[in-house]
Amino acid sequence: MVSFLSICTVVLASNTIDLSGLWRLALDGEDTGLSQEWYRAELPGEETVLLPGSLQEQRKGNRVGHDTTFTGHIWKKYPAGKTWADDPNYKPFLKEDEFRFPFWLISDYHYIGAAWYQKEITVPADWAGKPVELFLERPHWETQLWMNGERVGMQNGLGVPHRYDVGKFLKLGANTITLCIDNRVKINVG
Repeated sequence: MVSFLSICTVVLASNTIDLSGLWRLALDGEDTGLSQEWYRAELPGEETVLLPGSLQEQRKGNRVGHDTTFTGHIWKKYPAGKTWADDPNYKPFLKEDEFRFPFWLISDYHYIGAAWYQKEITVPADWAGKPVELFLERPHWETQLWMNGERVGMQNGLGVPHRYDVGKFLKLGANTITLCIDNRVKINVG
């Protein structure tokens, strides 16, 4: 899941490239993107997504159902092999013809794992030699960034922007940004 990913490239305070809009998307539930070096070529598949935005609101991922494993929950722990769906208090929410979840803030789609995003940008000639930062406003949770197939780095933080110094990775003219965002819980926040 990329909950409200808002991104823009910043050079100094006055020159920016707005990266909102259509991005190529590849969900990587099997974790093959790194080993297959998806950052070196156009992403596999023909999926796209609008950013800023979330996968869920754009109907990407898996339909939510009784077997969906959510990252966090507030209900009591059930014995091994049992879930909230086995609790008689929730039976009114279980219908054969319609999935209804008895908790709030549940979207119709759910995805946990790595998701790859890719976009082409054009860097203007007057940016030569200037510092350039890629700013990721609210990625959830870990980001890895490649510019033109070269690894820029990785950041892991839930409540802060991820900022990358990309100046030395850019060339004037056409550039490809490849971003892998993994929303799995990698750090137990207690």
